[in-house]
Amino acid sequence: MAALSVTLTTSAPAWLRAVLACALLALAPSALAVTVEIDGADDPNSRLEFRTFTLPDGTLGELIVIEGDPIAVVIDGTQRLEGRLIEFDPRARIIRIVGPGSFETPEQRIEGNDLEIDLGAEQLGGRDVLIVLSEIDVWGLGALRQPGQIDVQGGLFSPCARCDQEVWDYGFRARSLRIFPGDRLVAEGVTLLIRDAAVLWLPVLVLPLADGDRQPVFRIDRGTATSRARVELRWPYAAGRNALGTFTVRYEADVDPTRSAGLGGRILGGAIETAYLGGDLDHRFYSDDGSGRVLVTYRPGYLDAGAVDGRLAPRWTVVARYDTDVALGLPSVSVRLERDDDRVPGRWEYALALAAEAEGVRGRFDTQAFIDAGVYGDALVDPRTSPSYAGRTVPRQTLARLQLEPISLEGARLGPVRLDELAIDLGAFTDVSNPANRSAAARPFADGGRVRLRHAQTLTPLPLWSGATIEGRNLFEGRYYDTAERLVQWRTVLAFTQRFGNAGAITLAYDRDVNEGETPFRFDTVPLRNRSEATARLVLTPTRSIRLETSSGYTFLDTRRPELSGWQDLTTRLQLFGDRSWIGIEVSNRYELRSGEPGTIDASLTLQGRRSPVEARLQLRHVQDLRPDETGAVRTSDTRTSLTASASIERLVSLEVSGAYRPEPPLTPITLARDPWEPLDARVGVGSQREGDARPGVRAQVLVNPNDGRLTRLQLDARAALFGGRVELDAFQRFDLPNGGATDSRLRVRVFGHAELDVRGAVLLRPSYLGLEEGTARARTVTAELRDLPRSGESQWQLTGHTVYDPALAGGIGGRRNTTLDLTVGLVQERLGPVSLSVDASAQLRLADDELERTHLQRASVTFGADIAERVGVQGSMSYVATYSSVSDTFTRSDLVLDRVSVTVRATDQLFVGARVSDVWDFTRTRADRSPWNLQPELFVLWDRCCWALAGSWNTATGDIRIILTGPGAATGIEEIIETPLALPRRPLPAERP
Repeated sequence: MAALSVTLTTSAPAWLRAVLACALLALAPSALAVTVEIDGADDPNSRLEFRTFTLPDGTLGELIVIEGDPIAVVIDGTQRLEGRLIEFDPRARIIRIVGPGSFETPEQRIEGNDLEIDLGAEQLGGRDVLIVLSEIDVWGLGALRQPGQIDVQGGLFSPCARCDQEVWDYGFRARSLRIFPGDRLVAEGVTLLIRDAAVLWLPVLVLPLADGDRQPVFRIDRGTATSRARVELRWPYAAGRNALGTFTVRYEADVDPTRSAGLGGRILGGAIETAYLGGDLDHRFYSDDGSGRVLVTYRPGYLDAGAVDGRLAPRWTVVARYDTDVALGLPSVSVRLERDDDRVPGRWEYALALAAEAEGVRGRFDTQAFIDAGVYGDALVDPRTSPSYAGRTVPRQTLARLQLEPISLEGARLGPVRLDELAIDLGAFTDVSNPANRSAAARPFADGGRVRLRHAQTLTPLPLWSGATIEGRNLFEGRYYDTAERLVQWRTVLAFTQRFGNAGAITLAYDRDVNEGETPFRFDTVPLRNRSEATARLVLTPTRSIRLETSSGYTFLDTRRPELSGWQDLTTRLQLFGDRSWIGIEVSNRYELRSGEPGTIDASLTLQGRRSPVEARLQLRHVQDLRPDETGAVRTSDTRTSLTASASIERLVSLEVSGAYRPEPPLTPITLARDPWEPLDARVGVGSQREGDARPGVRAQVLVNPNDGRLTRLQLDARAALFGGRVELDAFQRFDLPNGGATDSRLRVRVFGHAELDVRGAVLLRPSYLGLEEGTARARTVTAELRDLPRSGESQWQLTGHTVYDPALAGGIGGRRNTTLDLTVGLVQERLGPVSLSVDASAQLRLADDELERTHLQRASVTFGADIAERVGVQGSMSYVATYSSVSDTFTRSDLVLDRVSVTVRATDQLFVGARVSDVWDFTRTRADRSPWNLQPELFVLWDRCCWALAGSWNTATGDIRIILTGPGAATGIEEIIETPLALPRRPLPAERP
């Protein structure tokens, strides 16, 4: 039963490896649930040795010694020990590396001398160690690693350790430190070293090691006359192996910018008048069975002239919950506690759900309610306010609820009766009163107890005599209240079936569905109904080719829809030749017994067949109206005869024709005449229309009005693949006749791997070319789109032209209006020699046409980035918007927006200088604060020392000088803004010419 698995991959003889494996398994205790793999494949001269020694108590111990250059031990596939001499004590469950060695996991690497790992205690120790984490390297005189923590004595570390620095710019020497991998490093007795010189002693130093979203954040926002100053510290933390969170402290202050109060006032933007302290806590924790979260937010009471006493009440938001993992099944626990003062001040909402199984019974206990604090601050809590969870079907308060049901009902039978469901639900609730219950509606809320009983039984088919069976289903749910009221939902279905062998069957059924009673609670209401009916269904199949089916019924009572009481419709359906694939006949009728309306007789004949290479299908359908409508000015009926025929040869040549005749149709709205013939639809196709098929294809569709013999629609489709499928062309043109002319079209040409052209709305074929009438001239939209079509990936550019052809323009000759040309370009990391370029641009030109005399740029935008020889970088975005007035022949708006357009030069490997411009240029020259061609850049310099950086900038528009000191990988740091008068004047608007 030993749980220690050993794999040997050394160059030792096979018999020696087998002896060692047997010895290891014999010595391993049964509780040792680890897998050890000894790997010496890198050294063909590695060797294995058993050594016996005497313990102080006189007993003999045994070591397994492995030598190699190197030799490795892999534990559980994730932890790797490597050295030249490794000792393995299976009885003590200890592995030692004699001399230098290393220990490595996916998260960290520890190098040192005399490393020792205790498999039982899950600890690793050593001396003269180097600990390599993903964030930092730590040196130490000694180290002890245990789950989730590494203790180091005499530690030395620096963010500059991985920089190209012979002497670190700065570092830390600590008496002792604790490393929590992936979260933080806590050092005690710390000396700050600058260029190896001790300059400062600190009792404690905490260094975050988490990812970017788990890094501490310190933020200072200066206050103004209308906004508060804010100092915020957000500190992520880990509390053991199974808990983590974020703690935030927030200091806010109303400041007077006109008065200064020393350094603090300068940092916060003015003299402090009123201070506030708030904060957040977001804590997550995990257990073997589930997880939970605690979220607390405190907002202090701010001064507010609109409040009752001049100050708002403090606000709390609390969310505390714990849930077991659903995948683990039962037992399960769910706990929730919430408070939201913004919704209802001072209200605590809580919920508890417990579920378990025992002794063949599954149970669940729930409670969900709230507690009001009454008056909270200046707010009077309205007790009628609904809690956040309440709804139409969720009670206002579930004081206690217990649900019980058997785990399994297998074998719960009494003869042919099977018990399918059994459940009892006991509860005490408070909810809004049921407005339909007069006794409960007298008060706003109702509270009390409820017992709900639910059971379901099935009468399995019970033979009575030859071919006769009876079966049924009973579902009951009763809700009983301590007010002596009840609400019952009860449905019973009983069916008798007599089968006539294979010749058919008759089924008689009775269905009673009752919802009756009343409830004091709104959440428990259901629509009341009492319905009972009897139905009959007859199916006759004297042969395999004949099937006759008829059904009807009688509704005795329906309290919700009384108009449905009485006879139900008689539905009859006859199918002939259902077992034949080439022929089918079907006749159906629906007779309304209550009104005596005979309805229609719907008869259809379908013939179809295939004899290679020909396929054909014919469907003839006739609908006979048995009682035409004679209430109007003329007699109309739904009588209709239709015919659809189709044929194809090898699916390359196809013909389909369909039409219909109505002898007594309704009058047409405009001519008030009868059109008995419906449009004749004929479709002819030659070739293939399937995309990707190498065979070309042409298809034509014709709609003809047989009443006057005129063509009403013609549509032509064509598709072809050329040059071995590298080019594909498809087009269609539709003509709506006689007055519509060419109404819709599309032409698409795709050259795969190169480009695609898509034209819509153009007249590809004039009607006169086909001998058709041109039709009434009307405006139409024409769009042409050209874009690249790469074999993989997305399109990088697209050019789209758009215009409206209006026959009313140019004195009735016809012309264009609303003509635009759009260009979109998206290039990602294109390489042009030493230049790496990324561009995302779009532009729209308003082209001159018969409505506009001037072509102009309507709008454009470009976002770009370029790297030139890894020395010069250019990036930013620009957008242009223009509005042109044809009345005054002027631009009412012409703005160019420059957003962080920057030029950066890498002077050395550590020194960067550059300039950045953000501005708006108004080329209408109507605003002095947006004068065009103005250059007031922000000049900046950055000294990047890898483990720290110093940046400075001068905003020539405002004169502000900004200095910031940051750490490695940080976006923010210690910042100081100095206001100076060193501002460049804005370029003035040019003087108007006389």
